[in-house]
Amino acid sequence: MKTIKCGICPICGSSCGLIVELENGLITKITGDKEDPHSRGYICPKGRSLIYQHNDPDRILKPKRRSGDSWADVSWESALDDISRRFAHIQRRYGKDAVAVYAGDGSTHSYETLFSLAAFVSVLGIKNLYSSNSIDALPRLLASKLLYGSSGMLPVPDVKRTGYLLILGANPVVTNGSVMTAPGFSRYISDIQKRGGKVVVIDPRKNETALKADEHHFIRPETDAVFLLTVINVIFEERLDKPGRLKKFLKGYEEFKSRARGFTPERASGVTGIPTEEIRRIAREFSLAPSAVCYGRMGTCAQSFGTTASMLIDILNIITGNLDRPGGAMFTTPAIDMSAIMSALGMSGSFAKKPHASQRAAGLQRRYALRGLCRGDRKPERYSSADCRGRQPCGRAASHCPHRPRLLTEHQIDMRPCAACRALALCPLRLSE
Repeated sequence: MKTIKCGICPICGSSCGLIVELENGLITKITGDKEDPHSRGYICPKGRSLIYQHNDPDRILKPKRRSGDSWADVSWESALDDISRRFAHIQRRYGKDAVAVYAGDGSTHSYETLFSLAAFVSVLGIKNLYSSNSIDALPRLLASKLLYGSSGMLPVPDVKRTGYLLILGANPVVTNGSVMTAPGFSRYISDIQKRGGKVVVIDPRKNETALKADEHHFIRPETDAVFLLTVINVIFEERLDKPGRLKKFLKGYEEFKSRARGFTPERASGVTGIPTEEIRRIAREFSLAPSAVCYGRMGTCAQSFGTTASMLIDILNIITGNLDRPGGAMFTTPAIDMSAIMSALGMSGSFAKKPHASQRAAGLQRRYALRGLCRGDRKPERYSSADCRGRQPCGRAASHCPHRPRLLTEHQIDMRPCAACRALALCPLRLSE
């Protein structure tokens, strides 16, 4: 019997819509869902390959226990009991941090997994929590923790309405916009250009995104922070900064402004390899565009100055008034606000060597205040497709749907950690040696 089902690809954060054809329980075909307002029919080779994973005769469907050189099926109850006993024994004998947890990308597609993972790590009392973020995104998460108070506060470029897109250390045509979540990114570039906008890529390599952009500038690796701070300094010097309504949220604005003064285009040009006048022009174009957004990913994270570069990307958006506004970098409004919930659990992100016991206890206590939401007794706030203006369904677990400002009135954006960052002094000196 042939059946057709709609779904969302679980492999990465792009969450592309799928049409899955099945016959007698086996997948016979996977195509992109053209009616999905998010991916609009786009599907990459990874999504198409799900058919082989699902139909693989060696696919493991039950827990297995090793006995010598062989493996035998066991029940889930027996497997979980065995794992629990071993966890307890290992931690009693070698200490709590003898246990580590790794969470794969698939966990971001399930609220149940995210909630359970947070509780699981809290109960274990460990600091060893790893994921793909451990390789390519921890500087970005730390930047959010320092600027906004929570590593879950990740501004997303509103590429559907921006007029100027500045990309550093990213290749969204290939990655589908990591964190940005924009499958089929070539279409977004074309749409920006058709609106009269501009796409500028700063990257040591002329990558696939650069080939489609209006401009590409080669930059010396690990000098992104120097480039960004110089662009910011030009904006300050020429009095093009206009944080607007964001100003009342900012802490350390003048302190940061004075810290940026030494980074002149003449000085930065020799460090970054980008001509002086090009740096000035990019700064002016970005600040004067009706809407603009700066976006960076793995290239600005996986380097010696990753946290500094990540903070400066947001600060560039902030001082030009392009944070939390249409066409700029916006905070998402998913069906369930995981950032707020994690903060309520006392898990806003910790980069300390070990989480404090008091924080773990507070997190466990606060969890009871959320039991209604966790049980589903309360329906999460949802937004209609009209609110999304055709972007995507807001009910996705990994939804990135920036459609309206959402900064809390009591929230503060702390620019002081970046102003005090020792790397700001080290970047030019170290890289010019």
